[in-house]
Amino acid sequence: GTLGLWLLAGARASAAPLISGADGDVWNAASPVPTYVITTDAPNRRISWSVAGVASGAGRSPLTVRLAGIGDGQYRLVASGQSSEAGDTERAFRVDLTPPRITVRQPTSGMQIGQNARLLADYSCQDAVACTGTLPPGAALDTSQTGPASFSVRALDDAGNEAVSLVDYFVRATVPSAEPVQVPAG
Repeated sequence: GTLGLWLLAGARASAAPLISGADGDVWNAASPVPTYVITTDAPNRRISWSVAGVASGAGRSPLTVRLAGIGDGQYRLVASGQSSEAGDTERAFRVDLTPPRITVRQPTSGMQIGQNARLLADYSCQDAVACTGTLPPGAALDTSQTGPASFSVRALDDAGNEAVSLVDYFVRATVPSAEPVQVPAG
């Protein structure tokens, strides 16, 4: 009886720590600080942890590890329990805090275009899985109404980072005569 209890306690003490989250977690601009909770099968058991080239530490279960200021890249958090038989537990994760880039070639910010003139949307997104403008690239902007107008593009990357570009332009009335036209600035 006593030997069986001792063996059971010994088996419990050798369990590897658990790390919250899942392999493949992605931390992005909306959630920029990778945070994991490391636990053992018993409270207050000592845990050590490390992320190669970034940080390491130790504490007692449950232990919260916050990796503030970590740069974009692929990482592996390794946690070890106090007993050498316990083994290590690892959690692979990625940090991507960089939003996609948007280039809007047409319309340009502040441009003035004549009413009913043909102007085609021209834009692209880099490092994006989705790139959506007010109109698709190559489509004609509506220049039938005079006054201020705007055009926007939204890009999303595979980490969930978003970028938005908004371009304001002005549709001016066209005058059939050869007289100069005064267009208000702004």
